[in-house]
Amino acid sequence: MRLSLITLLVLLVPAASLAQEKPKSVTSMVGSFWVSTETSPAEQNDVVTQTHWDQGLTLWRSGRNSITPYVSTDFVVDTKGKDWNNKALVNAGVKIRHTFSRGLVEATVGLTGEKRFKSDSLTAQPTASVAYWAGWQSPQLAEHSVLYFNGYPGSSWGVVGNISPAEKRNVIGLFSVTQGVNLIDAGKWQAVPFVKVQSGFDTKGYDWNNKVLTTGGVKIVVPRRFGMIEIGVGYTDEHRKGLHSSGVAAFVSLWSGWSRTLHKD
Repeated sequence: MRLSLITLLVLLVPAASLAQEKPKSVTSMVGSFWVSTETSPAEQNDVVTQTHWDQGLTLWRSGRNSITPYVSTDFVVDTKGKDWNNKALVNAGVKIRHTFSRGLVEATVGLTGEKRFKSDSLTAQPTASVAYWAGWQSPQLAEHSVLYFNGYPGSSWGVVGNISPAEKRNVIGLFSVTQGVNLIDAGKWQAVPFVKVQSGFDTKGYDWNNKVLTTGGVKIVVPRRFGMIEIGVGYTDEHRKGLHSSGVAAFVSLWSGWSRTLHKD
């Protein structure tokens, strides 16, 4: 019930502001792709690889508000055979989004199917979530001499919803905050010491969803015209339900996004 109320509010508040503006018919293709591989000290240095792809078609936009039907896929594998780390998800739905100068909030409703490879389970259910993302002083691809202490890039994101059909009626919340220092900016790459705090909870008490991780480390950020590449290493301290572990963790990730306007009134 609490999630339904939050979802309803997020759906209605943007709708109220949209009603005060003249709607605009805009058709644009928007999407993204990312892949990441990282080690997990809490799972005996398990190596987890995740990939995500989404493609949307924005059919309506007014000011900072938009409505976008979309499809997405997620694929996760690991080296230890954990059931929750070996799965594929396919989702189709609609996003209602409000953007800010440095971020966005969105409500999503759709239908999701999930295949868990180790338990050989296949489930599907309607899903709903609310999410936000914010970023500041993001590294940019540039041509200049080496600069030092050139900004403080950071970001934060969060999502709350029933986002896993395999965990039926489980409301999951995930949050992350990262703050870095652009210690060396060589234009085409940056060396960024960082601190990251991640947390999660759910309503069913699964240990892999209920956790707090704190990581301090350094990463090499390579901005590209198509997106961004990050390679990093750090020391992670992780508290899970009934478990505490710490150790060195490494990661590599790639992100790419695109947007193309097809039609505009």
